[in-house]
Amino acid sequence: MFEVAPLREWVAVLRRHRVDRKHALRVVTGLGLSAATLPLRVYEQVRHGRALAATRVHPRPLFILGCARSGTTHLHNLISQDARYGYVTTFQA
Repeated sequence: MFEVAPLREWVAVLRRHRVDRKHALRVVTGLGLSAATLPLRVYEQVRHGRALAATRVHPRPLFILGCARSGTTHLHNLISQDARYGYVTTFQA
């Protein structure tokens, strides 16, 4: 799996660290994917930048982490019933 990080992050990491030859293809692929998504990142910033910057995030967010069959979906369903919390749908998660 490739990390599609912003291109500037890739460049910063590559300036600080040497990449072994056996990982060169992964780095080139990651750079290519990041470059390909750059127009989408710019559009997102132009379209939603102000709204995102103005969004208040609770100082102590609650994250539910777990593995299959551990009850996380049930906990997610219970918490989503509480109006104090924002949540993503099961499909989005």
